[in-house]
Order: sequence, then structure tokens, then C-alpha cells
Amino acid sequence: MEIKKFFCVGILFWAGMILMVSGCDNPAPANVTGTVTFDGKPLPQAMVIFSPVDGSRSSVGVTDAQGTYKLRFSASASGAIVGEHKVEIRTATTDPDPSDKTKAVEIIPARYNNSTELRQILKKGTQVINFDISSQ
Repeated sequence: MEIKKFFCVGILFWAGMILMVSGCDNPAPANVTGTVTFDGKPLPQAMVIFSPVDGSRSSVGVTDAQGTYKLRFSASASGAIVGEHKVEIRTATTDPDPSDKTKAVEIIPARYNNSTELRQILKKGTQVINFDISSQ
């Protein structure tokens, strides 16, 4: 009976250790910062969204007054998943009814958000990725 109990406790201990160690892995090993400019000027309060093309979890950053962003994978983890990403830059949610002027309308052309043409390949480590987008 004692051997069986010892065996069960040992299995639980090692299972817990495996879960704890795997939980310590940073799921977002690419640390990404950069600046977004729009028509040559820093773009404040823009969302920069990196979405892995394989459908994995996205990372988001919000630009400050100087247009600088830092990607966050979650509330407690910075960075993004390594690999190819489509990138969207947004300043507001697009209002489905343009006659309603009380809601914000997206000022960034769709080629940078809804129909994004932006792609980035992220590698492990720290990267600075700047975007110089235009209204043209």
C-alpha cells in the first residue's frame, strides 16, 4: 500500500513540475517595438496588431504621442509569436453607418487594416519595426 501511495505522489509531483516548467515558457519570444508615422508625422493612439498567419494568438500595441508602440501578447507578457504575421494599423473602429457622425471613423486607408497589405516575419529576440504609412 505504501509503495502505491509513494508512486501516485511521485506521478503527481512530476506532472505538476512539467506543467509548471511549461507554464514558464514565454509564448511570445519576439519582443517588438517601433514607430508608426502617417504622412510623415507620428501617429498617436493607433492600434498596431500583429496576427500570425497560422491563426495563433495576436499581439497588440498602442502608439503614444510620438507614435511609438510595444507589442503585448497578454496583460502580463510582452512580445509576439515568432513567424509570419499580417499587420493592421487602426485609429478607430469603422462606423457601419457613415451618416452617424457621433462615432469615430477610421482615418487610415483599408490597405493598412481591413484589407492589409502589411506583412512581417518575426524572429526570436528584440526587433524594431517601423511603419511609415500614407493617406495616398
